[in-house]
Amino acid sequence: MRIKDADLCTQENLSNLFIKNDPDEIWNSKVARTVLTEENINWLLGLANWKVSVTLTFRDIKTRDVAYRYLRRLIQILNKNLIGNSYTHLVGHSYFSYAFGIEYQSRDVIHYHLVADRPLNFKLIHGWWGFTCGFAWTDIIRSADDCLSYIAKYNLKGGMVEFYKNKKWYSPDVKPDWWVDENIKGSYFGLTV
Repeated sequence: MRIKDADLCTQENLSNLFIKNDPDEIWNSKVARTVLTEENINWLLGLANWKVSVTLTFRDIKTRDVAYRYLRRLIQILNKNLIGNSYTHLVGHSYFSYAFGIEYQSRDVIHYHLVADRPLNFKLIHGWWGFTCGFAWTDIIRSADDCLSYIAKYNLKGGMVEFYKNKKWYSPDVKPDWWVDENIKGSYFGLTV
């Protein structure tokens, strides 16, 4: 386990957690949240080698079910764009693995933090999500720990983390211009910077 706040998670503080009588005090303490956040990050790191970070915000208030349908539609559009209409025969649900956490903004609008393990068409994400739903932010992951801490943090605040692990590795024979490999330094709208 890699505890970022090692001073907070001393043996004495961890031992004191279980001396308290009220279980709510244990699970609501800063030490417990730090340990649980780190455990969530380690679990997410073990699922895939995350490459891309996407933040999706809705313009208007949507119910959780409706928001989820829009996210699923975006995943479908990304797959169809790369592989074609019958992509499910080739890769199943998606050519990329992903995990996402749900955050409610102060204005009660759902906000997704998503990570993916394969290149994504940033221009398509910005265009479709921006026109249909609201605002999208895309980036290449430079520090998986920092990126995944957002997802883990919202999971512990009563949210949830969902993930999908692709079982069939897919790489197109002819790579589109937005497809970037592992040695990229940064990307915005599919352009190398």
